[in-house]
Amino acid sequence: MVVGCGSLGNELLKDLVLLGVEHLVLVDFDRVEMDNLSRTVLFTPDDVGRYKVDAARDRLRQMNARLEVETICADIIHDVGLGLIAEMDLVVACVDSRWTRFMINRHCMRTGRVWVDGGITQAEGSVRVFGAQVANCYACNLGGKKLTELQRRLSCSQTIRRMEEMGHVPTGLIPAAVVGAVMARQVMDLLNGSPSLQGHMYSFDADTLLGHKVLFQAFDDDCVEHDVWTPIRHCTLTSESTISEAIEQCNTLWLRDDCFVDYLIDRKDDTRHQMMCAGRMVVERMDMMPALRGRLTSDFYQHEYHVVDADFPYPMLTLQQLGIPSGDILQTAQGFYQLRNED
Repeated sequence: MVVGCGSLGNELLKDLVLLGVEHLVLVDFDRVEMDNLSRTVLFTPDDVGRYKVDAARDRLRQMNARLEVETICADIIHDVGLGLIAEMDLVVACVDSRWTRFMINRHCMRTGRVWVDGGITQAEGSVRVFGAQVANCYACNLGGKKLTELQRRLSCSQTIRRMEEMGHVPTGLIPAAVVGAVMARQVMDLLNGSPSLQGHMYSFDADTLLGHKVLFQAFDDDCVEHDVWTPIRHCTLTSESTISEAIEQCNTLWLRDDCFVDYLIDRKDDTRHQMMCAGRMVVERMDMMPALRGRLTSDFYQHEYHVVDADFPYPMLTLQQLGIPSGDILQTAQGFYQLRNED
């Protein structure tokens, strides 16, 4: 699974296909913009406006007609089921956000997957390998300052505009090419059981053309992110199953990474505003309501649920409406259950 199909993702995917990889899952929710064309090898002017995963898939298939590619236009943080991640041999991240990396690390720790992380700026880049099997955890490597920045995420287009306003190019062609090639090598090493960068970080400086390999490893036994979800049982439930059906099979389920919000209470006059959505969708839902558009979430009390059991007042809602994606893994009172995919 390759998460992120920007300039770095383009270079990595091109290299993987040239090296003979023939089974890929691409995850990205962005569309191709005109500004992307000067930094990507897989996109053309005809792709502007298309989803990046679809444009990348079509170009990669031109390179190898035998290539099997599944595309997922979604956010890896909440919209891709853990069951799919558990089926991967490797997860590779080409993303621009610490929070996304933090969540990929959590997903991979829970499912026992090793993941390769790459990142680039205007003139630098780095590659690292994380996972319980290599005794390296992204969360354990973060310092206090970086932890406070985790909630911040800028979309690629927003980042580009801000950097251009400061007179900078957001990502460099040379770092993308070099880091993408090193990541591809790490993927092949890990797939073939050869020594890799585990426990180290490779960094590259395009200004000096120097590369360095330095110790970069941390694995605190008390880290809560090392929570492994095993054993995983398969069940007949899907994301379209109702809460009532889920409770009948699982008794109680915990919403570990989000919550369900049924309404907001205005701090000024106690007026209730119905939400009926996952917590991550509240701001979007507010923007759709004329009375709430433009207001701050801090203006309201949020009534939310983190545990769903027999007392949950909306038993006919579906798991999807609760914010649980297709093929996800439920943490329940009876253990861990993987949802069945609808297709």
